[in-house]
Amino acid sequence: MANHRVIFLKSLADTMQEHLTYLLFLILPLYFLSSCDLNSNEIPYDTDIPESEEFDAFFGAWGKLGNKIVFIHDEPLDGTADAGKLDQVWIYDLQTQERRKVIGGRAYAPKLHPDGDWIIFHTNSFPQYLYKVRLDGTGLTPLSGNSSPNDLEYTTDARFSPNGQEILFTIFAGTPRGIALMDTTGTDPEIIVPVGITGDWFPDGQQVIYVNWDTTSAISMQRQIYTANRDGSNQTKLTNLEESNIIAGPAVAPDGIQIAFSHLGEGGRSEIFIMDRDGSNIRQLTQGEGDAYAPEWHPDGQKILFSRRIDFSSTERSRRLWLVDVETLQVTPLFPKD
Repeated sequence: MANHRVIFLKSLADTMQEHLTYLLFLILPLYFLSSCDLNSNEIPYDTDIPESEEFDAFFGAWGKLGNKIVFIHDEPLDGTADAGKLDQVWIYDLQTQERRKVIGGRAYAPKLHPDGDWIIFHTNSFPQYLYKVRLDGTGLTPLSGNSSPNDLEYTTDARFSPNGQEILFTIFAGTPRGIALMDTTGTDPEIIVPVGITGDWFPDGQQVIYVNWDTTSAISMQRQIYTANRDGSNQTKLTNLEESNIIAGPAVAPDGIQIAFSHLGEGGRSEIFIMDRDGSNIRQLTQGEGDAYAPEWHPDGQKILFSRRIDFSSTERSRRLWLVDVETLQVTPLFPKD
């Protein structure tokens, strides 16, 4: 267990890790989205957004019932500013309004088990590993690396299957790499889509969605959104977006009909979009300062939780969690300012 804690407490640059985890979307060239027929003058983006509490929070994800959210909170170690910051796993109970730390250490992209008893996440330090932990912070269990049933490294962006019996995750570096499956103990890992990244499940658990290189494009460094069966067969490209080198985080709606993702919006920033199951009817949902990313559908399918990061300088930034209504585009903070 000591080795696990050492991995947690390794301090790497926050910016580097966040960019790598979500496709380097803040350091790659940014251009205006020209592939979708979107006229900003006709899109009723919300312009009267309530202020958010000054509380660092990002990479949020709902529980199955929509009454809990796990997220990452970055705060000084032991309350001392010069000790470095840690990306900690926190949980928020929407019924009691209580939020508390689950576990410290450099962690990213937490997700809840469908039964609500475990959280899965990856470490925010090289080489990245997967862990699971109970909601009360006990039972920390490695799911990749030398201390686990496998020796995998560079493992990120894990999600429990809808029935809770499997884990979909990304091996983003090394050979081989790609979208992979394993059971909830870390055994029997298998790559199902070589080179694919950041996957999600469809509600029936029989199909997955993910990002992969667009081998049909003559332009290098282009990515698109694909679907496949859970065994990797029947790979189908859904999008044909231009300047798609930062497309990321596809997330399937609870009814399986719509898909949310982050991509370039007006002004050369990452924003939240949705589209239909077949890749048609692409709509931009957000338009604001900084970069929006990591969309997560509420179980009712009516709103999306997302993160927005604003860099004020090389050392000062804001990371907050927001909600956007899919129909009205009304944006509200998860933690409103009093």
